[in-house]
Amino acid sequence: MKHVNLGSRNGFRRRVELALLAALLPTMVLMGQSSASVLQGFARIPGGTFMMGSADDEVNCDGDEGPQHRVTVPLFALKITEVTRGEFARFVDATGFLTDAELSLTGCAPQPDGGAENSWRDPGWDQTDDHPVVCVSRNDAMRYAAWLSVQTGASLRLPT
Repeated sequence: MKHVNLGSRNGFRRRVELALLAALLPTMVLMGQSSASVLQGFARIPGGTFMMGSADDEVNCDGDEGPQHRVTVPLFALKITEVTRGEFARFVDATGFLTDAELSLTGCAPQPDGGAENSWRDPGWDQTDDHPVVCVSRNDAMRYAAWLSVQTGASLRLPT
């Protein structure tokens, strides 16, 4: 994650970083699907082959950039939007899952003033079910993707 200096007043920077991370994690990849069977809400990304790494004669490259080698990426699909709060709520309602933030003593963003323990249910600002889910960990997002894979019969995972 790229860090932007937002200052550290009252832990604001840390809360923003956690919120940004949480908003990015729940995007999902659908693997190995033909164009005819891509789930609604996913964009088909054609596969291809490219050369990765620096050539042996490339000037000013670092020693860990080689050797250059061919990489083939198969067709995949990427969810067009982030997972919404409403979509995540259906997973929680169906499974009784508790997020890492809900199991934590401090929630998803420690509050230096002794404030509430925030979670996806109440991140500390107003949200509707159409907003991206926030305050979820990578573990939470992986559990959601696994559950949705079972529900849809598709092979879903987080992007890398």
